[in-house]
Amino acid sequence: MASKALREIATDGGKFSPLTSKEIQELCERLNAPSQSGARFILYDFDADELATTIVYRSRDSAKHDADQLGNIVILKLPRPGQDDESPCECQEPGGFFYSGVPGILAHMGAGGVAAGSKVERCDQCQRYPTDAAALGRL
Repeated sequence: MASKALREIATDGGKFSPLTSKEIQELCERLNAPSQSGARFILYDFDADELATTIVYRSRDSAKHDADQLGNIVILKLPRPGQDDESPCECQEPGGFFYSGVPGILAHMGAGGVAAGSKVERCDQCQRYPTDAAALGRL
């Protein structure tokens, strides 16, 4: 009997359909949420060259369980720049013009805050915040 996760994964009699733009955006927001911590895994179908699911697994064991049931699926660990490796993201390198002191946020800083007329943006490399507005809200 298929688990709830597998019912969410499998569509059209077990065939996979590509993710819609909305599903991709929602997945990106979940993956890049600042509260996410620890390792995260996804299932990838190399034959179809696409994600097999929008589920983000918290453990390799839970991902392996579903991957084993689907067959021919690869488990990928999602890296988080500046968190999962030893080299920090460029937005965390002090001395840059847009270094804000807050990981994931690019802004020209002035005396005690964002410089007048400066724009606040999320870092597109590490994507710790889903939108520029979320990054602005953090400052």
